[in-house]
Amino acid sequence: MTRPIPTFATLALATVLTAVAGTASAEPLAPGAGRSLRLGDLAGVAYYVAEPAGHRVVVTLAEPSGRPVRVEAVLASDQAVTLSVPREPGAVPVAVVLRRSGDAVTVNDAAGPVVREAAARD
Repeated sequence: MTRPIPTFATLALATVLTAVAGTASAEPLAPGAGRSLRLGDLAGVAYYVAEPAGHRVVVTLAEPSGRPVRVEAVLASDQAVTLSVPREPGAVPVAVVLRRSGDAVTVNDAAGPVVREAAARD
């Protein structure tokens, strides 16, 4: 079974509609519904689709006159992916965190420190 891939026009429409509706920190996404994002000078949209392997989150970002970049990640429950843009040395980066908790995916684009976690493997 193939999943529909949103066209640029679909992503642009989702971005406009979501921007008109407003955004909030840690706002939950509905499957397949887009949410606009701003990451420094980059603007775009995020959405997710449920798949057997997990929830595939897709983020497409671009500068106003630049070529878009798409990032995809499949999240299991209680996993997150962080996208960030650095600022000047010593400044906290601008970050967007997409987190899956159970069947819900939330987007948090509040400015704040990027938390990096690592675990050693044997």
